[in-house]
Amino acid sequence: MSKNCANIEINLMGKEYLIACAPHEEKNVHAAARYLKEQTTQMRQTVTTTDNEKILAITALNLSANLLSMRHELEQKIKRLTQLIESGRRLPSMRRSRDDSESLEITL
Repeated sequence: MSKNCANIEINLMGKEYLIACAPHEEKNVHAAARYLKEQTTQMRQTVTTTDNEKILAITALNLSANLLSMRHELEQKIKRLTQLIESGRRLPSMRRSRDDSESLEITL
């Protein structure tokens, strides 16, 4: 990290952590810490263990699984959009009126 970094203190499960980040990333780090804190609080209510490290590990695994799932869904949508674009390029060119145009809804 360069000399121009911010040091942010965050508290997770009763433990203080000093995080270094670029000044323009402070807001994102705080938001990520709040989100992680919310997730660990929910996890603590779900699991039977009281071991904070295990709760953090389980929370991290759940968040990673969610991220990978969302990434896979996004890749599938990009693939489908690419196919639609490519198939549109193969169509003979013709003029379309507004009524003939197709619409495409994308939900992320």
